[in-house]
Parts: sequence; C-alpha cells; structure tokens
Amino acid sequence: MDELRRSLKWVPLYEIEERIRAEEARIREEAVRVAEEGGERRGKEEGVREGLREGRKEGERKKAVEIARAALAEGMEIGMVTRISGLSEGEVREL
Repeated sequence: MDELRRSLKWVPLYEIEERIRAEEARIREEAVRVAEEGGERRGKEEGVREGLREGRKEGERKKAVEIARAALAEGMEIGMVTRISGLSEGEVREL
C-alpha cells in the first residue's frame, strides 16, 4: 500500500503540483545562491586588482618624489627635475 502512495500514479494531482512547485522553488533558491557566490567572487577579484593598481600608482609617485628630492639636493634645475621625475613644476617646487 505504501508503494502505491509513493507512486505518482496514485498521488492526487494537487500533491504532484505542490511537489513540482517546491522543487522549482528549491532550484530557484540554489540558482540565486550560486549567482550571488559568483558575483561576490568576481567583486573580490576586481577589488584585489584595483588595490594592486592603486598600490603601484602610489609606489611610482613615491619613487618620483624621491628622485626629485635627490636631484634638487644635488642642485639640479627644476625644469630638468620635472623631466626626469615626471612631476609637475608645482609639485617639484613644493618639495
């Protein structure tokens, strides 16, 4: 008798519909979860890349300032310092 109850042939139509809806809901929830995890992963990866870019830019700027300071300390003209360091004349004058 239990076997008959588990068989779809003997299950009322509304129960079959409920099972289908429950399975669809479970599949949708799983799809949302997978999509969210993928989005989080991509967001983290992009954040790391952006952090690396910013870090490089900051490092390049610090190196340019070091070079400019050393050149000025050696008595080099401001125009030459701006050319070799890549800093603007105003930035060099502020050093």
